[in-house]
Amino acid sequence: MTPATQEATLPLSGRILQWRAEDGAWRSLASREDEADVEFQPWTGAAGVLIQADGDVWHRPSWLVAWSELPESGRVEVLRTDGQVLELTVIGRVWACEWIGQGEPITVQYDDGFPQTVRIDRPDYL
Repeated sequence: MTPATQEATLPLSGRILQWRAEDGAWRSLASREDEADVEFQPWTGAAGVLIQADGDVWHRPSWLVAWSELPESGRVEVLRTDGQVLELTVIGRVWACEWIGQGEPITVQYDDGFPQTVRIDRPDYL
């Protein structure tokens, strides 16, 4: 990590977000071991969401983590199915949140746009 790289580590999952302000690039690492393999990507303001879980979230509670880029306005809200608003970690122009759950979907609201429902796909063998 260079001095110009900011980072935040999420406490449950250990996922690391890194942001380079000088070129507006970011990356998300599952662990420190990924630094040599995961390239920085330019920030685009895209409204997609990535989500990951630890283990079999359909049979036991586990941590889940979601992350993406902030929109130009910087406004994003993430809600669980029970209406709980999840706390976001923001570094540069990217965000992430994590929670304990059992595979339930989340709703991601960017600005005043149409909400996105995001879920972990259940494997066919379960």
